[in-house]
Amino acid sequence: MAPLVRQNTLSKHPELMQVFEQLTGKISEAEMIRMNYLVDGKKQNPRKVAQDFMKHKGFKTQRYYTGQEADITIGGKKFTEHYILPEIFKNFNRK
Repeated sequence: MAPLVRQNTLSKHPELMQVFEQLTGKISEAEMIRMNYLVDGKKQNPRKVAQDFMKHKGFKTQRYYTGQEADITIGGKKFTEHYILPEIFKNFNRK
């Protein structure tokens, strides 16, 4: 996984760098395989899998939603991990 962020987005939201820095190296290949299995094999909700992972790693989770148009869009290709990873970023709240 390699998050891509526009420079103007980082200028408006510099706190995003802290999110990326704190998550760097925190998701092993084995953990991603397990999360993929939970979503694909066990049919669990990607949001729940992401939140459970975050809690296991000691991160607080918080869903940010204001009901307004978003400044930030999180997306990915159509692979299971790209359903899970955006949920991790969307629910991220620093320790």
